[in-house]
Amino acid sequence: MPKRKFTACGAIIPDGSAIKQVNKSKLHVAMLAVMLLLCCGYYSCSDNGKDNPDELTLEQLTEKAEKGKDWAQCALGKRYFDGDGVAKDYAEAVRWLRKAAEQGHAEAECYLGECYVHGVGVPQDMDEAAKWIRKAAEQGEAEAQYCLGLLYYNGAGVSQNQKEAVKWLKKAADQGYELATTYMEQMGLN
Repeated sequence: MPKRKFTACGAIIPDGSAIKQVNKSKLHVAMLAVMLLLCCGYYSCSDNGKDNPDELTLEQLTEKAEKGKDWAQCALGKRYFDGDGVAKDYAEAVRWLRKAAEQGHAEAECYLGECYVHGVGVPQDMDEAAKWIRKAAEQGEAEAQYCLGLLYYNGAGVSQNQKEAVKWLKKAADQGYELATTYMEQMGLN
């Protein structure tokens, strides 16, 4: 299974003026959805070298996931999300991602949060998105830290708070996450 990389993050508005001039609720969510497409992009849901989920058959992966292996649950969720070797099924993807996320698997938490941002496999819910993205960010996932910074900056799923936005964006930037650095520069948050 090729590693997934979301690549459509072209909607960063340097001064935020367009958000203020249009119906904020619909555009706000749409803009965040586009900006958050890059979050959680390169995860492989591995178990730190013991088993490579990309090398397992669907049956082997399902067996491990059913036995409660969080990395296998995450990888199986991704396969259903991408339609990799199975019919694309967002509800099934969310089911497996949730199982892994509930065990504290940071990558699954980030993916599940992203599903809530976009309303894929679940109803769109920015509060729930922020909850899961925060869990991954608190575990040190740079992509999730970037996403949480965006949520704080825009007040989506959390109270708008520029200080918190900068805190999380800086954490991501300090790990070398270039989008966080670029975003902070474009928004004048350095």
